[in-house]
Amino acid sequence: MKSYLEFSLHEIPSGILDGMNGVSVSAILDMLHIVDEFQYLSERLSLNDDSALIADCRKFYSAYENYLKNLDSFKNFADYLNKNGIEYEVYSNTYYYE
Repeated sequence: MKSYLEFSLHEIPSGILDGMNGVSVSAILDMLHIVDEFQYLSERLSLNDDSALIADCRKFYSAYENYLKNLDSFKNFADYLNKNGIEYEVYSNTYYYE
């Protein structure tokens, strides 16, 4: 689950992935359920502090849903994030190369 969540964010600020493809509005709810399940397991097992990943998934999944619903108002997802004051960093550096 953690790998799936990390992978879904690794293209930030270009977009959110659902598998190898960009996520659709209809898939966001299912992805948020995966975050809920992962949070539950993460807290129960106490193996790592995954709170940053969980918070980022919630933030970026919701932002991407709003972006997709308003595509005509933005050049791209990075433009959406910037115009809405949503801070981000290139995600591939966050989890894979620490």
